[in-house]
Amino acid sequence: MFKVYDSKVIVMMLRSAERELKFLHREVEIRHDPFVENFNMTLAQPHSKSVRLNGLATCLRLENVYWNILSGIASSNECSVKEALQ
Repeated sequence: MFKVYDSKVIVMMLRSAERELKFLHREVEIRHDPFVENFNMTLAQPHSKSVRLNGLATCLRLENVYWNILSGIASSNECSVKEALQ
């Protein structure tokens, strides 16, 4: 049902998606620094979760923004984050 990915592959996929989004929105003119007023620093803090990848228990440490992305992927597949990673 789901493809099995190594945690490093997942991080690379997330970074690639982030770069693609930045590329798509690069034409937007920024009139103020969004990091000063609106950036939520809790999204940049790393958070660890224990998961099983390929049957092995491991700990993934990702920034909260990436956990939110994984949560969205899992939600769209109607499963948990742990199930989506397997």
